[in-house]
Amino acid sequence: MADAQEQLRSQPPMPDFFKFDQIQKEEYLSQLGNFNQEQRAIFHKICDLWEPEIEYNRFIELGKNQFSFIQSHLSQLMQKLFNARCGLIKVRIQQGNLENEQIILCERDSIRFFYYYLENEYFYTLNSEDKQFLTPKGLDRRDIIIPGKYVETLGLTDISDSLMETQGDKVKIYLVKCENYDPIYMTPATLPLIIRLSRDKIRSVVKSPQLLTYLSKTLGLMESEILRDIKRPDNNFWNKLSRCLIENREEIADKRRHIPQDFAPSVSLVYAYTRNGLDEAERIRLDRQSQKDEMVAICQSIEMKPDKFLEQQELNDYLENGIKRWPDFKNTFYDQCVKMKSKTSLPLIVNLGNGYMHRDHIYMTFRLDLNEAAVELKQYYLSLMGEVLLSRKNERINVFATTESFVQSIRDRIKERFPILHTLLEKPKIVSEGIIHWAKKRSNTPSPDQVRILLNKYFEEDSTLKFIRTDRLLELYLQPLFMEAYQKLPLFRRVMMRLFGRYDSFLEAFSKTPDKNGVRKGFSPRDGSPAGSYTGKTLSPVRDPMEEYHRSRSSSSSSRSYRRSGAKEKEKRYSNREQNNAWSEFGEALKKDNRK
Repeated sequence: MADAQEQLRSQPPMPDFFKFDQIQKEEYLSQLGNFNQEQRAIFHKICDLWEPEIEYNRFIELGKNQFSFIQSHLSQLMQKLFNARCGLIKVRIQQGNLENEQIILCERDSIRFFYYYLENEYFYTLNSEDKQFLTPKGLDRRDIIIPGKYVETLGLTDISDSLMETQGDKVKIYLVKCENYDPIYMTPATLPLIIRLSRDKIRSVVKSPQLLTYLSKTLGLMESEILRDIKRPDNNFWNKLSRCLIENREEIADKRRHIPQDFAPSVSLVYAYTRNGLDEAERIRLDRQSQKDEMVAICQSIEMKPDKFLEQQELNDYLENGIKRWPDFKNTFYDQCVKMKSKTSLPLIVNLGNGYMHRDHIYMTFRLDLNEAAVELKQYYLSLMGEVLLSRKNERINVFATTESFVQSIRDRIKERFPILHTLLEKPKIVSEGIIHWAKKRSNTPSPDQVRILLNKYFEEDSTLKFIRTDRLLELYLQPLFMEAYQKLPLFRRVMMRLFGRYDSFLEAFSKTPDKNGVRKGFSPRDGSPAGSYTGKTLSPVRDPMEEYHRSRSSSSSSRSYRRSGAKEKEKRYSNREQNNAWSEFGEALKKDNRK
């Protein structure tokens, strides 16, 4: 019994006679009844297909050239197999008409035979004038007795859509007990047919003029509304109507004397089905609301946590309680809160590849990390630049060799020291949407200009999906770094750099950057003005000892003063005599400073 009831509709077992050889199949047919040559040939053809459920039209198409009058012979064959209870032609209703759908072969008196038999009979009943439920007594009159081992008993409280959803693919037969009426046979697949049949029975009674007027007053609905709604499968209306019919059964009997005997079970079935359906819908609504509340609470907790970035395990910990209550909670959470549903908006929790972050924190995290990186990396590169300037060899470290190598070094350093910022820099689309979201949250209706100004701080003006160059994002420029590092050098070292021309070489090298075509030219990161025209504190003119020395010798016709008007300085070389005089005067100046 258990094995039979656990069969799946979509995976029918192969009957043993499919595996018989030709002689065994002939012997098997002889045991079932008298079959002519054409019928036997068609039976062998069905078995050769190795399908226990065969599409009717496909088989007709395959065999029409081999067999004359195949439909007639097939119909006679299947009727004899039906009488032997090992086969039938399954039907369906298509556009209001019955049509053959499948050829079903099974073991004799198996549950599959009775299962499909009940389904066929309900289709026949719906398509006929005599709409009767299938009961044990009714089938007994047709000489059909379903073995009790195949049958499970259900109550009216079990009749609902969930029965079809959870058991729809299982080959099961139920016997539903109804008050003051014989129990009714059904399967998971025939439940919708039985409810449809019950509603048809109620419609035929309710349409009575006397009863329609009474129901209109009792339900508080116009007669036209009742006639309209009984054509629809709305559970709310049918529950209200069936409850009214049950509560006022005596008045209904007075208004309509000739009420069919199966009217009462029809009303009971519809009331139970709709009541269970409404209760189930309410349970589902409350359950979904509970899931939604749990997801909202998780998102709020993520938003409020001090560390704005979550690793995968941290998110799993947040989801743990929800998963215990709902097995599919993780998938639901990802679908509702993490999945990107629009190209122009962020989900509540943004997937950054190696972790997650609440969308409210995308921009602020990016901005704060960017500022922190700018401060730390400036100190790092100032120190590195100082090491280069203090080096005795007249060569530059590879980091400062070109703008490209400098930018690549910054990126590598960010990846090492600021992994979250590195991740955000790899996802310009998310950052841009995070900026727009932040602007909208701060001001409900930010102007396009306000958003554009904010985006232009970080992105190329011609595209919101391309960050400006990394050194410019962090305001780290080679010439200002060089000048600031130079200013921090000991006075002696600055003089030496001037004397041997290293200062001018560095200044010239760091005042240029390659353009898109690889040509090196002067640039200003802020406004595109020529190199050396900066006006900020970092770029203020540097007071160099050698320059002060030569400036003091203004009476000499051969004085070579340095000009700091913003244009590029020319490289200067000093004779041995000039260098010795400078050192002497520089030494005297130091002695005077010490005495003070």
